[in-house]
Amino acid sequence: MKLKNAGFTVWEVVVVVGIIAILSAVAIPNLVGWRDRARIKGDFENLRGDLQWAKTRAVRDHNWVAVVFDNGRYDIKDAAGVTMRSRELSPGCVIDLGASTIPTDPSDVTRLRARFDSRGRCPDDGLLILKSPGGEQRQISINPLGQIRRE
Repeated sequence: MKLKNAGFTVWEVVVVVGIIAILSAVAIPNLVGWRDRARIKGDFENLRGDLQWAKTRAVRDHNWVAVVFDNGRYDIKDAAGVTMRSRELSPGCVIDLGASTIPTDPSDVTRLRARFDSRGRCPDDGLLILKSPGGEQRQISINPLGQIRRE
């Protein structure tokens, strides 16, 4: 009677587990970086869309609309100061208030403010900088004519 060797040796299993460990060590940092990039991209697109919405609302209502920026959030307010929309940024993502060139809010100098008039123009033009926890940055510029662009 012959015995058949079926299965894997211990060394074959150790080699396969080692290869899987090496591939995992290479892939995991890329997955973590992907998550940070997705967060800042989502926040950037939300901010750009909300700025467009504020500009459109100012034209529609024939009145001023302000977007007030804090470190991890921003509010969209009408001419009377009533908040029309408020949004929190993703955890870890912030608006860099020190590096951004949008003017400060006269009622609270620790916050930035961009206003749109009834023609969609923005006298508070400048650059907004978003930062992710991983250090990635995205920039939005608003010019005096009210054009909102990614830089």
